[in-house]
Amino acid sequence: MAGAEGEAEAPRLSELLDGGWKLYEEVENTSEPSGSNPVQVKVKRGMKQLEEALSMVEQLDLFSRNEELDEVATADLKYLLLPVLLAALTLKQVSAAQRLEHVQKARRHFLDFLRRCKDYGIGSFHMPADGERAEATPTEAESDSPVPVPRPQQPDLIAMATQRQAKIERFKQRKEAEAKLAELRVAVDGGSADDEVLREFYLLQGAQVDHHRHRGDRLH
Repeated sequence: MAGAEGEAEAPRLSELLDGGWKLYEEVENTSEPSGSNPVQVKVKRGMKQLEEALSMVEQLDLFSRNEELDEVATADLKYLLLPVLLAALTLKQVSAAQRLEHVQKARRHFLDFLRRCKDYGIGSFHMPADGERAEATPTEAESDSPVPVPRPQQPDLIAMATQRQAKIERFKQRKEAEAKLAELRVAVDGGSADDEVLREFYLLQGAQVDHHRHRGDRLH
């Protein structure tokens, strides 16, 4: 694995990620309309910086499928966030004519992020299918079938209660993660964070960006 430190490109790579990350946070937290020119300018600038950084990471071959997470240098760990940050900014674009293109591009970046997480054993999840949404297949089959497909007549109250409880638990976990992330950020921004704190911060940040990405999907 080639390290990001000690290379002539390293400061430039770090600047690109930090700049793109900062623009993502400004766009995410702004009170201005997402379609306003100032916001869209930041979206474009952030995407450009993150795309350049992602290209440099690939050239430097920072990550390998043959290594464990513990083998990744703490200084390099933050570059795992590049695809998910880029996916989130891609979905901030507001051109209706290119909406499908933007969604498909964001999905590719998000899947890249998930594959890397899976390679390093970060989190527990099932990878989405590469093709069309699996949910569309049964619907098409039902519409072509001459035999009526029975549908439940009454809501499953147990399932509804279970789903509600799961939603509450996810909300609580998200709030706890946000509080922990804010606590870690103070240490990181203040320069007092050690390697363990930095690693926890970067991993939590990835999960947080992913949450905002999903929320953006629902709003659109």
